[in-house]
Amino acid sequence: MDDFLFDEELLLIGEDGAPFFDKTKQIAYIIQGKSWVNNHAHVIRAIEELTSNKFLKYYLDCFDFNGYVTGTTRYKLNQGSMKKILIHLPLSPNSTASSLPSRRSSPGWMRQRPGWSGCRGIVHQFRQSVLAAACDGRLTEGWRADNPEIESAKELFGRIKEEKKFLTTKGIIKRQKEQDPISLNEFPYSIPHNWMWARWCEISKNIADIDHKMPNECKEGIPYVSPKNFIKNNKIDLKIQKRSQ
Repeated sequence: MDDFLFDEELLLIGEDGAPFFDKTKQIAYIIQGKSWVNNHAHVIRAIEELTSNKFLKYYLDCFDFNGYVTGTTRYKLNQGSMKKILIHLPLSPNSTASSLPSRRSSPGWMRQRPGWSGCRGIVHQFRQSVLAAACDGRLTEGWRADNPEIESAKELFGRIKEEKKFLTTKGIIKRQKEQDPISLNEFPYSIPHNWMWARWCEISKNIADIDHKMPNECKEGIPYVSPKNFIKNNKIDLKIQKRSQ
């Protein structure tokens, strides 16, 4: 590792080995600042006109990955399957994300009152319920009723799509592959009428699936380990140690 690759807020999604079906654990993570990401994670930047990294992170933590991941003992989410994930667009990029509870919001009073420790399970269930209500629109139902003039997700998406076409004709951005229309059978649940369903690749930029190349070897240099060094019983075999500049 010579230097950092990114210096911004990004969303990381596990490519393999992530707890896709364990809803008590995080599947996606937000990072900020200088970072170097290995090839076991998808690096995502949300299109901020449409959504936010925070909303995508919580959406994935609640998402049902059945049919999207492969494998039996070690699940894998490849780039092709990730791009097909359906996600609904709320009216405003921040209207839903700002309503989501923080992981740090509840444990404080639990630490101050040891007697409350038995309520952790109830709090966890409540948090999951709030996340589900945020993702299907129930949590912001009152906000939408009070703001009927807000541009619908379909209108916003169409406007951005036309702008992309214009930039493509000017050669400013590359032409993107046209996505198949989403059929009614693909909708996992109902959402508000002024929201819309879109595919993952339409609302985010997959800016990196980091290269899988190993460092250039040399006789004198810094030792490093690769997957071949990891053996049974959680041990590392350093006899086949390699070196790189």
